[in-house]
Amino acid sequence: MDREQAKTAATADRSSPEQVAILRDNELTPAAANVRRELEERFWVALERLGDDEREIILMRHYEHLGNAEVA
Repeated sequence: MDREQAKTAATADRSSPEQVAILRDNELTPAAANVRRELEERFWVALERLGDDEREIILMRHYEHLGNAEVA
């Protein structure tokens, strides 16, 4: 309740997905944070199994957010 915000003219003009994004709680629950941590650990283990070229491609594409053409 302490984070409740009044609907203003600035938020009234936004689309439904934009309004949902404003209202969504970005904090993870402890269980969700634990799942995320476990998945991240599994990702890094799998990444280490790849060859240098494949690892570099994954990192450029997903961590540096480069497009396919830029990675190629």
